Amino acid sequence: MGRSLDIVIAGVQKAGTSSLARYLKQHPCILGHESREMPYFARNEVYKVGFDTLFNIYYKNEPTENYILLAKSTGISYLEKAARRLSGHSPNCKIVVLLRDPVNRAYSAYWHMRREGWETKDTFEAALAAEKRRIEKGGDVAIHCSYCTRGRYPEQISRLKRLFGAEHINILLLRDLNEAPVAICQSVFDFAGVDPTFQPPTKENYNTAKRARSERVSQLLN
Repeated sequence: MGRSLDIVIAGVQKAGTSSLARYLKQHPCILGHESREMPYFARNEVYKVGFDTLFNIYYKNEPTENYILLAKSTGISYLEKAARRLSGHSPNCKIVVLLRDPVNRAYSAYWHMRREGWETKDTFEAALAAEKRRIEKGGDVAIHCSYCTRGRYPEQISRLKRLFGAEHINILLLRDLNEAPVAICQSVFDFAGVDPTFQPPTKENYNTAKRARSERVSQLLN
């Protein structure tokens, strides 16, 4: 089963989760993974490998005696199987969910997926029109390019509360993270049970949506 996770940034996609994860893991008592995402619970082929096997790949730094293990995976809020897998592995972990205006989030996600090579539709409107058909077909494109479906926050939050308990869920807003990043980080430190007076550097934003120089190259790489 492996080492339990203590706190997980579970979503949502394109709502500042990468920035928050970078800020939080600067705390001396928090150990985070180097990769942008930890897809262990969300992707079947990764989950089959086993957490013990992947632990030293995700967490390359030597842990201290008293540390909080942090993970970030936006698939956990969206995918029921991912949330259930996390619940089975770390039933007592604390969950952080960052929310963003669903329309702005969807549009940002569209350009992010164009950059990453998953999205092949030339316009946002065409991608929205294709969403239902993609979900019915299933597969990775359906997971990555579900712009409207990922914006249904109430059902995602309700599922997380059922699995982990409402007292273990901390819901934040991207707007607040942008306006007061240190204060938000300190609130999460307090939620996680580490020194909340630590002030992480928060000047840089991570994983912002940009258009790929070559969408064809991005598609081939993916």
